[in-house]
Amino acid sequence: MEINHEIFITLDNTYKLLYNMFMHLNKKALKESFSDTVLGTLVNFPLNYVLIAFCLSIEMSAFTMAIFMTAILFVLAVTRKYFVRIHFSKRERNA
Repeated sequence: MEINHEIFITLDNTYKLLYNMFMHLNKKALKESFSDTVLGTLVNFPLNYVLIAFCLSIEMSAFTMAIFMTAILFVLAVTRKYFVRIHFSKRERNA
């Protein structure tokens, strides 16, 4: 059985690339991004359910429902991101 050495070279290069990316990772930015995403998921999941139930109860068309929900989720996302950024900015100044 012949061993393909190119695979090992590729895996080694991939490992080195991932290691270098991790070593140069902005950990504060990652923590903020992760926190914002978790918060968004916790808020958006129940909100999606409520919005879908509401839209279906008033018999909105799929297109109208998509526009309505996108608008609400957009405003919520910008507001959430603003407050998360302010929170982390205050923490950086106080540290």
